Amino acid sequence: MNSLSGRLAGIYETSANPHRMPSMEGVRGLAIVLVFFVHYHSLFSSYLDPRSLSYRVSLFSGGAGHAGVDLFFVISGYLIYGIVMHKPKGYVRFIRRRIERIYPTFITVLVLQLILSVVFPERSRVPTQCLAAVEYVLMNAALLPGILRIKAIITVAWSLSYELFFYLTIPLLVRFLRMPAWSSWQRVLLFVSVIAIRCSLISVLPIRMLMFLAGILVFEMLRSSWVRSKLNAGSEMVTIGLFIVSLLPVAILTLRQAEYALYYGSYNRAATLRVIILSVTMSLFTIHCIGFKGMLNTVFSWAPLRWLGNMSYSYYLIHGLTLQGVHFVMIRIVPPHDHSPVSFWCLLPISVLATLVTSTALFVAVEKPFSLQRKNVRTVETNDVPKASAFEPQGLSAGQGVVAQAHIN
Repeated sequence: MNSLSGRLAGIYETSANPHRMPSMEGVRGLAIVLVFFVHYHSLFSSYLDPRSLSYRVSLFSGGAGHAGVDLFFVISGYLIYGIVMHKPKGYVRFIRRRIERIYPTFITVLVLQLILSVVFPERSRVPTQCLAAVEYVLMNAALLPGILRIKAIITVAWSLSYELFFYLTIPLLVRFLRMPAWSSWQRVLLFVSVIAIRCSLISVLPIRMLMFLAGILVFEMLRSSWVRSKLNAGSEMVTIGLFIVSLLPVAILTLRQAEYALYYGSYNRAATLRVIILSVTMSLFTIHCIGFKGMLNTVFSWAPLRWLGNMSYSYYLIHGLTLQGVHFVMIRIVPPHDHSPVSFWCLLPISVLATLVTSTALFVAVEKPFSLQRKNVRTVETNDVPKASAFEPQGLSAGQGVVAQAHIN
C-alpha cells in the first residue's frame, strides 16, 4: 500500500515546497468533481426517464456542478491578486508565465480536438470553408470564446478567456492605482463597489467574472487579524451548512439562465442572484479551508483529493472530450431506449475512470513537464515575500503561500 501511495505521489504531487497550501489543492479537486457532473448529466441523462428520481438527481448535480467553475475563479482571484500585491514583477514576465501555464496543455487538447473533427466531421464545430475555418481556429487559439460570443471548440475553454482577461488587467489595475499603498479597507471598499455596480443593470463584464473579485476579497479578509480571530468551529459549521444548502438555489438559478447569460453576461436576474449567493458562500468556504485549522482544512488536505486538484487543469480540458468518447461507444453497446437507471449509474464509475486515465496521461505528458516543472521557476521567490501581514493556518505567511501555490495554479 505504501509503495502504491508513493508511486501515485510521484505522479500527482507537483511541489515539495513547504510553503504551499495543501487544502487549496484539495479545493481544486472539489471544483473539478462539480464540473464533471455538468457534462455527465448532459451526455448520459438520456438513459433516464425525465420523471424519475434518478433524473432529478442528475439534473440537480448538473445544475449545481456549474459552480465548480466559479470556485476555480475564486481560487484564481485569491492567488493571482496575492502574487501581484506581494511580489510585484515585470508585467511582461508575469504574463509570459501565465501563458506558459495555460497554453501547452490547451494547445495539445485543441490539436487533438481538431484531429477528431477531421476523423468525425459530423461532430465538428469547425466551418467547412477554408478561410472561415482558419479564422475560427485562430479565434479559439486566442481564447476569444467567452469574451466574444463564439462557440468554443473545446467546450470548457470559454472560462480560459475569463482567466486570461483577469491576468491581463489585474496587474495593470494594481500598479496604476498603487493599491499596495492603500489600506486594506480601502481596497475592500473598491472591489465591493465594483461588485455592487455590476450587479445592477450595468453589463460591462460577464457576471461570472465577479467571482475573481470574490477571491480578491478572500485574500484581503485573510490578511485581517480581526477576521481571523472570528474563525472557529462554530463559524466553520455554519459555513458548511450554507455552502450545502446554497447548492439547491444555485442549481435552480443556473438551469433558468439562458446560455448567453450564463457564459457571456447580459443582465439576467437569475445570473445575478446566483453570483451573489456563490460570492458569499464560496468566499466563506475558501476562507475556512485555507485560513482555519479545522475540519475543512483537514478534509481538503487529503492526498487523493489534492492529487485530483493538482491535475485539475488537465482534467478540466480533457474530461469533456473523454466523456463524449465514452458516450459514443456506450450508446452503441447499451442504447438508451429503455430509460434504464441501472445503465446510467453503472456508466458513472466507468466514465470517472476513463476521465482519470486520460487526464493523468495529459498531465504527465504535457502539463507537468511543460508548465509545472520549468527549470527557470525559482522557488527562492517565496522567501522574498514580506511577512508583515501574515496569517498562519499552516505555519506560512499569506504571501509565501500565495506565491508558492501559484506555481501550480
